[in-house]
Amino acid sequence: MKPTGLKISSLEQVRAHYDTGGVGVGSDGMPGYRETSVPVPPAVFTDWFVHEFRPLGLDQLTRLFERHWSPAGVKLPASGPDAETVATILRVTRGNFRLLSRLLAR
Repeated sequence: MKPTGLKISSLEQVRAHYDTGGVGVGSDGMPGYRETSVPVPPAVFTDWFVHEFRPLGLDQLTRLFERHWSPAGVKLPASGPDAETVATILRVTRGNFRLLSRLLAR
């Protein structure tokens, strides 16, 4: 699969905003994204790092729902999902926070 994303010229524009305005820039990708993406020249970002997030576990996912977390623009029932639904969500998303967010947004 061909990776999608910003072209180098676009990344350089983002870097210029960072340099002149002190704006922080972040990016995220699916697991394995770093290995499949086109390398970014070092001149584009000087403070570049990668952090791999571990998948959510059942306890973490349950706590998110107990705290009434939901993606922006999504309103979940006040009671939250039951234990069986949480387990199903965990199985479907494999604990991937990005997939969880996308699933709930649908």
